[in-house]
Amino acid sequence: MTTFLIISSIWAVLSLLLLALSWNLIRIGDVKWHRNLMLFLSVTGVIFVIVYLINQTWYTPLQLPPGYFPWLVVHGISGLIPLVGAFILIISRLYASPQHHFNHYHRYYGRVFSLFWVFAHLGGLYNAALLLTR
Repeated sequence: MTTFLIISSIWAVLSLLLLALSWNLIRIGDVKWHRNLMLFLSVTGVIFVIVYLINQTWYTPLQLPPGYFPWLVVHGISGLIPLVGAFILIISRLYASPQHHFNHYHRYYGRVFSLFWVFAHLGGLYNAALLLTR
């Protein structure tokens, strides 16, 4: 489990940096690189969730104190909200018309989902620090 926590912490920091880069890319009008970077972050986010679930199910499930469970639920939900939201935005960008609701309000949804994404990554770093020091 220690290896997984270290790798996930490194990934959380890299993801936060890439998310900030993506935000700056769209601010300067580089839609292509913004799109590619957000696709990369979304796909790797799904891969992370799958690896996490496999790790928890078959390998080394966390042994957590009972009081930690509510925070873990909040953290997990805050991580899934932007992941689901990102894929809704991606699908609407790829298949829906420009007037479609999600395309029309893409920048507003993206800002909200980004805040959840940052919270989830910071929460992951908090989790790793807490669990590595136990």
